[in-house]
Amino acid sequence: MPDPFNIFDPLTSDQFLAGSYSHPNPAYDYSTAFLPRKLKDYFRWSEYLFMNSPQIFAVVQKFAAFSVNKIKIIPIEEDTSNEIINRYESIYDNINIQSILIRVAINAMVYGNVFVNILPVISRYLSCKKCNKSYPISMANYKFNPNNKASPFILNCPKCKSIDGAQVIDLHRKGLDKPFNIVLWDPKFIDVEYNKLTDEEIIYATIDGETSSHIKKGDRYYIEKIDMEIINTALDNRNRMFRFDPKFMKHIKMHSLAGIEQQWGYPALVATLKSFLHAAILKKANEAIAFDYLIPLRIVFPTGSGTFDPTQMINLEIWKNELVKSVKQWRRDPLHIEIAPVPVGRVQVGGEGRSLLTFQEIQIAEENILAALGVPREIIYGSLQWKAAPITLRMLSKQLEPLVSQLNELVQWIADTISYLEKIPRVKASIIPFKLVDDSDEKTALFQSLMTPQLGSLVSAKTMGDALGIDIAKEQEQLEREMLDSKRREIKVMAEMEKITQEAMAAAQQQQQSVVGQTTSATENAIMEEARSYVERIVNMPPIDRRRYLVDISKTRPVLHAVIKEMLLDYRQNMEAEGRKNINPNA
Repeated sequence: MPDPFNIFDPLTSDQFLAGSYSHPNPAYDYSTAFLPRKLKDYFRWSEYLFMNSPQIFAVVQKFAAFSVNKIKIIPIEEDTSNEIINRYESIYDNINIQSILIRVAINAMVYGNVFVNILPVISRYLSCKKCNKSYPISMANYKFNPNNKASPFILNCPKCKSIDGAQVIDLHRKGLDKPFNIVLWDPKFIDVEYNKLTDEEIIYATIDGETSSHIKKGDRYYIEKIDMEIINTALDNRNRMFRFDPKFMKHIKMHSLAGIEQQWGYPALVATLKSFLHAAILKKANEAIAFDYLIPLRIVFPTGSGTFDPTQMINLEIWKNELVKSVKQWRRDPLHIEIAPVPVGRVQVGGEGRSLLTFQEIQIAEENILAALGVPREIIYGSLQWKAAPITLRMLSKQLEPLVSQLNELVQWIADTISYLEKIPRVKASIIPFKLVDDSDEKTALFQSLMTPQLGSLVSAKTMGDALGIDIAKEQEQLEREMLDSKRREIKVMAEMEKITQEAMAAAQQQQQSVVGQTTSATENAIMEEARSYVERIVNMPPIDRRRYLVDISKTRPVLHAVIKEMLLDYRQNMEAEGRKNINPNA
């Protein structure tokens, strides 16, 4: 809500009531008296508008969602490893970068300014000034004295038994899953020292009362984790402001006029303020009409006919009591029929509130709010026509480009800070451009150009990947890994199959040898005779049938199969020797 000292009612002022303004200023209407006089008062009003106007809330939320997309990380140096890229992606995921970007976008549209502060996660140690022994603050035996501003941490050293102010040592450790926190400071507590000729600024903050109270009480959740400069500022009873390190503070501001304070961005919601106040006046009028005119007052009375006056013939008190009793009974039983000695008349006062309500005027005021924000009414109420949708969405996309550009600068600044804190190579980080639904035609054309065999590829794979929101380099690496993994699986399966085959053959040979060793000579002769008969039949078979026939025998009679194979081998060798002799008789 606005501050009370900024509210002035022109209709109740002495000058207005006395009629001293015969021709009042046409630009000074009733709502003008509520407009703030200072920029930071506009911040309070912007908060109020965002929380109390459904149209403004919906527009800001939609714009923030449209502005944010996934993060794309590209190495700057060629020798940057995948581990470095994965480290950046892991940190962005752990800090929930998309949620932070949406919050930044909302604050930028509401306040016109966003002060983004990176606070590295620290490990705080208390060092004894006498023996130089250091202890982690979570394990140290200390007391916090807010009155001792030079050394507020009073350490009870177990080593030298001294009790004195401790030296505070803050260390930042690399490799943490979440190496820092991102804080958005309230612009109402910020002051900016700005040089408009060099566009340089120094940012200061006043510590709010709640944080100062926690620090002065020695709340361990605060004093063991936050920066010592903030603690010292809070203990100084607001006599000085906290100055931010430029490496860890980013000021995002919306565009403003050169004639207005250039160190500040101008809240976009300012243009909606008078329309909002006008709509609020109309809604208040509707509230008064609803109370006075929507529910009618019903009056019943006895009526006469001609010269007959019922008031002279009946007791009106009894008539009233009977009528009230009849109404109660009728409410319990709608089928109840009342018999009256005289006719009953009824009149209605009020009830014409519907014709007095100002719905159309409120709708016009709300459309003016949307016009001030540059948003078509159909975007909020979901009645955008299909033919007009592409043009409207492209206009919104162009309207959001300044905000998206600043969000990209923020993403890159965070990446540079990660490089500084983690001591790793720098990368280029940005938001993947937002693509509208109607860009499907463009994507289809790019895909056809990429796959044109007659002319060759007209576009690069990277351009196609950017249009689809795909990192081509990562996809190619993933394809290579999948192909290698598939080949490794094939080689492993083949090796396992070969091993199983060799083990089966060795087992069969061992079984054959044991069976042959235990077989009597008579049995051997019988097997030999049977094998010869099989050989005589198998020799003249085609190779495929011969192989199948041998496989069937091996399944049922492995010993006979082994003897047949030996005989076939001998037969083949004899045939080869006779062939050579026929070719060369002197051999």
